[in-house]
Amino acid sequence: MSYRVVQHGAGREVRSTQAPPNPVSHGKSGLARAWDRYLNLPQPIAVIIAIAAFLFIINVFSGLDSIWFHWAVAPHRHPAARR
Repeated sequence: MSYRVVQHGAGREVRSTQAPPNPVSHGKSGLARAWDRYLNLPQPIAVIIAIAAFLFIINVFSGLDSIWFHWAVAPHRHPAARR
């Protein structure tokens, strides 16, 4: 069901017979939709995410007793840039 706003009360209720599109009905899983979104990211952001994921996987396989991957991907400013 949908409605519209018309000035001066000259409108009437409009009923839609079509169902709204369902993004899940396209047959793609959540992982496939996430991969599509990743591929559409700007390249610098996609590269940072890929590096972070790679370092996270290395950290997991080397043991989680010491978590270190976040230090390599944490944003920081160059000391000369501070003013």
